Amino acid sequence: MVGRVSRLVGALLGAVALTWASTVPTNASGQPNPVPQATQQLTVVSEDPYTNPGTYHRTQVEPHAAAFGSTIVTVFQSGRSYDWGASNAGWSVSSNAGATWTDSFLPGTTVHANPPGPWQRVTDAVVAYDAKHGVWMIIGVGTRPCSFGLKCTGSQVFVSRSTDGARTFEQPLFPRRARRNQFP
Repeated sequence: MVGRVSRLVGALLGAVALTWASTVPTNASGQPNPVPQATQQLTVVSEDPYTNPGTYHRTQVEPHAAAFGSTIVTVFQSGRSYDWGASNAGWSVSSNAGATWTDSFLPGTTVHANPPGPWQRVTDAVVAYDAKHGVWMIIGVGTRPCSFGLKCTGSQVFVSRSTDGARTFEQPLFPRRARRNQFP
C-alpha cells in the first residue's frame, strides 16, 4: 500500500512539474524569457530619526496599512529595540492613492517622542479608520522595560486619533474596560 501511495504522489508531482514547465514563456530558441524589470521606482515613505542606545537605527519594522478612498495610512515601529518594541511608532499618509507621502511620529508615547511620553518602548501598532466619524486611529501598546522571561509591568493599550485625514495624530488615549451591560 505504501509503495502505491508513493508512486501516486510521485506521478502527481511529476505532472505538476511538467504542467508548470509548459507554462513558462520561452523565446524562439526555446530558452525561458528573461524576467522583465520593474518599471516603477520604490518610494521612501519614512526614515527612522532616532539615535537612542539599545536600538537598531535606520530601521522601520512591523508595518500595517489601511486605506479609505484615495487615502492610505501606514504605521510602523521606528528604531527597533534589540529585544522588544521600538523607540516610537511612526506613520505615513498619502491622500492621493500613493503618489505622494507625508510622515511623522506619534506624540506622547515614549521618552523619545516629541513631546515625550511615559513609556520606554511601543509595540504592536495597527491603524484603522472609522468611516462613520471620519477618524483615523493608531492603536498600540506602550511598555516599560521588561524581558521575555519576566512579567512586563506598566504596559498599556493606547489609541491615538486623527480627525484631519491623518495629517496629525493626538496624544494617546486609554480605552476603558467594557462594563458587563455595555454589550448585549
